[in-house]
Amino acid sequence: MKAVILVGHGSRTEKGNQDFIWFAMKVKKAINVPIHGLAFLEKASPSIPEAINKCVNQGATAITILPILLLPGIHANVDIPFEMEQAKRQFPQVSFHYANPIGVDEVMVKIIKKRLTEKKFENQVDEQVLLIGHGSREGQAAIEFEQIAVLTRKSIQSKVEIGYLKGNPSYREVLQNQVKASTNKLYIVPYLLLSGGFTVQIEQFVCKKSLQYSNIDMILCNPIGFDDALIELLCKRMKEVNHSQSFYWKGTDVHERVLSASY
Repeated sequence: MKAVILVGHGSRTEKGNQDFIWFAMKVKKAINVPIHGLAFLEKASPSIPEAINKCVNQGATAITILPILLLPGIHANVDIPFEMEQAKRQFPQVSFHYANPIGVDEVMVKIIKKRLTEKKFENQVDEQVLLIGHGSREGQAAIEFEQIAVLTRKSIQSKVEIGYLKGNPSYREVLQNQVKASTNKLYIVPYLLLSGGFTVQIEQFVCKKSLQYSNIDMILCNPIGFDDALIELLCKRMKEVNHSQSFYWKGTDVHERVLSASY
């Protein structure tokens, strides 16, 4: 019997975790399998092992893990595969499969444009955009984030820069450089699923710089969030899964992994 487990990052706040659960319920309705589960990577429960145990107890013989993560960072490339390898040893009779994280897609550009439009972005020459990502030690995450920025530039025909909460270039440095350039409006889009400590940090920094550069209109947009447009994209990630092979992973080096999936 087939099962799918939706995996989220987990939040320190109850609201953040409830937002994920609420969104996961909508995703479940769009994925037609007999058994559904959800799990958190950290800061909340159930964990991935707990969710897998529950699915197996319900009769699952084929489990697909669907990460609701924006980019292929450490969690997607190392932590989840490790948990799946442990589960495969515990339940050798079960086939385990892995879908890709959200990654690069035109849907993400549409959501970015939606966040800009909500704040009256008009595609004017004096408008710039800053996308703020979390940052990761995984190089593939940075590559895909830059690809999203490139697609956004082409779509809105405006200057789009990227910066990171953790890593280089720091969003603080990028913003500082942007406000020194000849621009009247700077739109800041947190490329994050959850609101919380990071968005508060960004808001405080933007407020500080707005006071320092009163001639620049700095407009903080809503985060990407659990937008309904992601549901169709997550279903697409499920369909992309290779139906002929099971999950296999060796080592912690992402370049050594073979991830193929589904039923």
